[in-house]
Amino acid sequence: MNKIISQQSINSSSLLDFTFSNLKYSVKSSKGVKEIIKGVDGICPNSQVTAILGSSGAGKTSLLNILTKRIQNSGKQMLEGRVQVNGKEYTADQFSNFANYVMQNDILMETMTVRECLEFAACLKVKGTQQKRDDVVNEVIKLLMLEKCQNTLIGGHFVKGISGGERKRTSIGYELVCDPHAIFLDEPTSGLDSFTAYIVINRLRKFAHEKNRTVVLTIHQPSSDIWQMLDRIMLMVNGRFIYQGPGNTEISNYFNNLGFVCPNLCNPADYYMSIMHQENEQNIRNAPIYFQSYDSMILKKVEYEIENSNKHQVQLNVSYTSIFLQFYYIVKRTVQIQLRSPILFKAKLGQVLSLSVFLGLIYLQLPDGKNDPHNINDVRNKNGFLFFLASGAFMEAMNPCALTIPLERQVFLREENSKLYKIIPYFFGKLFVDLVSDFIIPIIFSSIGIFKIFNSILINSYKINSLLDGWVERKFRSIFILYFGFNYATVQWNCCWIF
Repeated sequence: MNKIISQQSINSSSLLDFTFSNLKYSVKSSKGVKEIIKGVDGICPNSQVTAILGSSGAGKTSLLNILTKRIQNSGKQMLEGRVQVNGKEYTADQFSNFANYVMQNDILMETMTVRECLEFAACLKVKGTQQKRDDVVNEVIKLLMLEKCQNTLIGGHFVKGISGGERKRTSIGYELVCDPHAIFLDEPTSGLDSFTAYIVINRLRKFAHEKNRTVVLTIHQPSSDIWQMLDRIMLMVNGRFIYQGPGNTEISNYFNNLGFVCPNLCNPADYYMSIMHQENEQNIRNAPIYFQSYDSMILKKVEYEIENSNKHQVQLNVSYTSIFLQFYYIVKRTVQIQLRSPILFKAKLGQVLSLSVFLGLIYLQLPDGKNDPHNINDVRNKNGFLFFLASGAFMEAMNPCALTIPLERQVFLREENSKLYKIIPYFFGKLFVDLVSDFIIPIIFSSIGIFKIFNSILINSYKINSLLDGWVERKFRSIFILYFGFNYATVQWNCCWIF
């Protein structure tokens, strides 16, 4: 998103209308087949904010996941119907080239600042000079009102950072940097106070209207101010629509004609939510009225809108960065994260020091071989020390990776799904940085253990005899060669397995 683009005339290929027809979704379980979505039709038009509302279990999040291609046919999931953009079906890979998805959980690197997060996305997704990328980042920061916290760390479990509202807006800005033609959001106001939630929806509405973008979101219980800003509303009950169309006066008039009049001074969203949830017996009895009225009064209008939706070819936003630039930015970010996480290095160093001293003390009393140079038990004891030294160093290098991988897994999945980078540059970028840090720790660990029994093993053991001398030396070399080889191979393959 940038000023050059905003000043250009709107191209019809950048106006996206998402439509779905006869959409059915069911899930198999041990109790049988459960229908989640029951043959619905609908449209999410461009230049509008479309909100999907419903009580828990109504199917609104499932509908959003179907539109974003996060639900596919499988052995336990059955999906039927057509999901199209501008009249053409699309795949999960194609979706990432013209739209982005903001999950309910704000997944960001806690040791990076707000600006650094946006700059990382801009460097990988925005074509042009560095000045142009900076302009894009500045515009997103201004749009989402993040000026005051732009240089503050995101924060998390170990680092104090920005507030929940600022974190939510940063997560949205992370996807807006590349100026998507459409953006889908799952509960963007969840966990926010009313004022912060209003700011988030207001910024999204501004983005939709000024940029002619498609904004689709699920929302549970909007305030009256937020309700007034929703351009199009979809109300769901038990996997079916009971209303779909413009908000404000039109939705009020529709339900007034059915005999469901919102009381004065009552939030319309609260009232409609109260007549939708299926825990009330009266609502259960009224459900057939909702469905029959929708089929007779709204369904044909929706089908007409689908038929006359935008049919122009979709303009794709393809990632412009090469594999080498992806590798560079991943290495740069990984180094920043490690430098700003000294607690991890201190914990690793403390563990190495204590374990190496403990291992050295255990084997400190090994005989030097002068009295009985042909004692095979002494040779085996020395061999055992070298084995535990190598395996201990291996585990010391692997454990930090095994702990940090689950923390970064969600970030990787989000960024890879958004086509920020490919798996290969991420793999080698992480490997390159880990090679440097994991090379220091094993040396410290091995040096302390060897130093404690240096005289008794590495000097005097050579006096046993030439045969044993060569055997121990070869054993020592082979163990450490295997350690350095299998260490990084095992850790990195472990990363791939987890991802």
